[in-house]
Amino acid sequence: MLMPKITAFVARSFASEDEPKILPIINFLDSFRPLGFVWETAEPAEVESVSEKVRQKIDECDAFVGIFTRRHPIYATREGLRAAFDVLRGRFTPTAWSAPPWVLQESGYALKAGKRLILLRESGVEIPGLQGDLEYIPFDPFSLTTTFQKASEMVNRLVASSAGIAVETVVSAVAQRKDVDAAPSPATTAEAARESGKEGDSFLEMILRIEEHDWQGADEAYQSGLHIAREKGRDEAVHWEALYDFERAITGHPTALNELRALAESNPENPTPLAFLGSCLFDFKQYTEAADCYRSASLLCKSDDATGHLIRAANCLRLAKKLDEARETLINSWNSTPTAKRELRSKILRGLYSVLKDSGDSFQAFAIGEAALHYNPSQSDLRFSLGFDYETAGYFELNVHHFRLICEKDPRNAGALNNLGVAYSNLGLAINSATSYRLALQYESTLAASNLGYRYLNAGMAEDAAEILLEAQKKKDCVPEVTRCLSAVDERRKEEDEKAASALESARKHQDFLVSFGMGYISGVSPALAGDWAFPFGKITLRLGSGRLEGEVMIKVPEPPNVGLGRWLGGLSAPTSDPRVERVQFLGEVCGRTCKYKIIRKDVRVLPPGSGMTLLAAAAALGGHPSSVTEGYIFFGNDGCSDRAAELKDGKPSEYYEIRKEA
Repeated sequence: MLMPKITAFVARSFASEDEPKILPIINFLDSFRPLGFVWETAEPAEVESVSEKVRQKIDECDAFVGIFTRRHPIYATREGLRAAFDVLRGRFTPTAWSAPPWVLQESGYALKAGKRLILLRESGVEIPGLQGDLEYIPFDPFSLTTTFQKASEMVNRLVASSAGIAVETVVSAVAQRKDVDAAPSPATTAEAARESGKEGDSFLEMILRIEEHDWQGADEAYQSGLHIAREKGRDEAVHWEALYDFERAITGHPTALNELRALAESNPENPTPLAFLGSCLFDFKQYTEAADCYRSASLLCKSDDATGHLIRAANCLRLAKKLDEARETLINSWNSTPTAKRELRSKILRGLYSVLKDSGDSFQAFAIGEAALHYNPSQSDLRFSLGFDYETAGYFELNVHHFRLICEKDPRNAGALNNLGVAYSNLGLAINSATSYRLALQYESTLAASNLGYRYLNAGMAEDAAEILLEAQKKKDCVPEVTRCLSAVDERRKEEDEKAASALESARKHQDFLVSFGMGYISGVSPALAGDWAFPFGKITLRLGSGRLEGEVMIKVPEPPNVGLGRWLGGLSAPTSDPRVERVQFLGEVCGRTCKYKIIRKDVRVLPPGSGMTLLAAAAALGGHPSSVTEGYIFFGNDGCSDRAAELKDGKPSEYYEIRKEA
């Protein structure tokens, strides 16, 4: 007898770092498919807000499953000397974690629609804004036994409710005695559920026994599931075997890892054992070997599956500190898979962002981060991460830009509102900062209350100044200073609004260059760069070879008039227009249509008067030591002739200028 179908919508994170947390839960939900429990989820491009398509999916489902994983850390900030010492000593630690904003939005919509809810919350995650008597299932990614027991009970209740049967145990419906020749009863339906759900029950039983280190019980459940898997085909059986070995290995079974290796060797054409082996080695932090497994698995897959394995391999290489190899893997994946799903291509850019960030080149990392958001602006979690990293690196304008955009799209995101308050504070926009903290406080952010409390305390005020002044105005014989103070508050607000607008305009200029640089960085084709180039300091001939762009030129530097006059008045000599010589070296590393450059200028010497020496001969005779070094980045256009450069100061862009290749 067929079981009634129950559909559920699953709201989850799509971040690659969350996959190890979510995969066991997804496998757990899949184990109930034989019972008629079928789930679906949104596409990554739909997660920025509750789109019409997502709302329709939720409306059509019987139940809603929300998985609240840790998204980004939320920090309590303080001002004063103690806070400064904490920063210097690296003592700031997260006090809470935000949840994926779209999961919050979709959960709120499902709650309003009256759907039956199963909500799983990772420890430490704050869930602001949802009202109602909600029951959350806490979960620890490293110990899911209790989580699966509670979730299984809730899923079976849904199944039982749909089938009209009673549920008294964690995984099974209770069958009632049936009368001969009677019509199918709820007990008959329960028996059918038990028979059709054996594989799902075997999976759950196997996982529970493995976590309890009951190896005999786990093997019995495994053998039961293997019998069913073999009836479905060889690939299903291999998948079941690999899953069993993987779960045992990461839980501490002494021989499971070797058995998984043997399974991979005996099935050289099947990528599944290699993929599970890579995940197992990743869990044991053997990142280099894990990367090799993922790359080998990619060679046995087609298109998107292969790309997914390469992304995992690059992440392993990043963790193994093989950053150049990880970067090359991701860039090659980007250029070799132009037709891959946008979700995968977004993951490539996100992975490259992490690699470049770990390499210490924040500029290139930010360029890729901006390019990733330009490619798919709906990645709120990446925008949150990028905004947070901008704050750490001191890019306060872009810090404000991204958290402000998050809050515009999700006005109830308490974590983003709190961090926007911190961002405004870094720009000295005290009023906007306090406003953001107050909004965050409305959505139950205790951190915002702490931040706001410190701000009022440091200002010597226990209450909002405006409330005090407005209340004072109501009193008889109010002194004129109150009105003047209110006017000052209004003027200060206007000044801050103008400053904020200027900061956002500066952010736009930075962002435009970063997006262009990021897309150029992953370009598979470099334009013809060798030739004569016009820079602000003059013309220079550049040569390209083995990914390096280099050149050297001697330039005349006219002597400032006051220097010559001082020498003449001092009796040294008459004013002279003899030039000084400066040796300028350009050293660049090319990647795609970008270049990271360094310009070294040698110290300046005066040519011997009347020597008749050429610039080159004089420079050779005088030698010289580096007198200044400037660094920056160049983005080359498709034609390789008209391009933009960013000069750095203290690690951040301080000036943008145009360079031009001579015809």
